[in-house]
Amino acid sequence: MRNTVRTVVKSWVNKKGLEMPRTTVTICAHGQIDTPRVLEIWKSIIEGAGFQQKLIKGEPCWSKGDGVLMLQRNFTIAFGEREIVLEGWMGDALLGESDLTGVNGWMQKKKMKGLLSQAEGAIRSIV
Repeated sequence: MRNTVRTVVKSWVNKKGLEMPRTTVTICAHGQIDTPRVLEIWKSIIEGAGFQQKLIKGEPCWSKGDGVLMLQRNFTIAFGEREIVLEGWMGDALLGESDLTGVNGWMQKKKMKGLLSQAEGAIRSIV
């Protein structure tokens, strides 16, 4: 089965009260999630691409760029009881957050979607 990256609107509300879109991949687990192993895989892929752990608006994520001089590129991973949620989005000082579709920053978005797909495939293989 081919890995796909889907775009959904997540309930993340910015300072102006607007809901911001993020590209989200949800992986359903068939049993107990080995969180340390999943995080090890996630970090090897995301940190291997140069992303660093940071707090962005109080949310822990992996990020590159500052959002002013360079588009800020962000990823998060979250764990539920039977699911793992991977997210990717871009942000800048003028436009705020955007998902990984559209033409603004298309080359970076394409690379980010590739990283999400790579992480999804690697994580799916162990859950």
